[in-house]
Amino acid sequence: MPKKDIDITLKQAKARDMYLDGWSNTAIAKELGWKDVSSVKKAIKRILDVDKPAPRDMTLTLSLLRLESITGKLYRKSLEGDLEATKLLLKAMERQAKMLGLDAPTKVAETDAEGRTVRKLPAGVLAVIQQNVYGSSNE
Repeated sequence: MPKKDIDITLKQAKARDMYLDGWSNTAIAKELGWKDVSSVKKAIKRILDVDKPAPRDMTLTLSLLRLESITGKLYRKSLEGDLEATKLLLKAMERQAKMLGLDAPTKVAETDAEGRTVRKLPAGVLAVIQQNVYGSSNE
């Protein structure tokens, strides 16, 4: 890869990192010497390897990249014994798991007013009962 291409790629990577760290597109353009904000937007899209993603996909990708950056910093502080960093790390990890659908769904049993589990009859059984009691399943 020619040196010029490497320099451009490094500049794009720097723009991505600054964006993930919360810098505005205007501030990134100024810091990296780009003429306008559109250059920043193009660089970020190029480095994320997505040209025209669906807004939801782009938002999810950026959010996960930001969480990854945050968790890395918090993890290092947590290893040093920082209790507050550990609490924040666990919250960030919970959020990441939720965004990725990694947590198993929570089962919730229906209960009546006294807290007893309510059992539902299968639809076919209910239809037979209605037929025998009312003479029709539609009445």
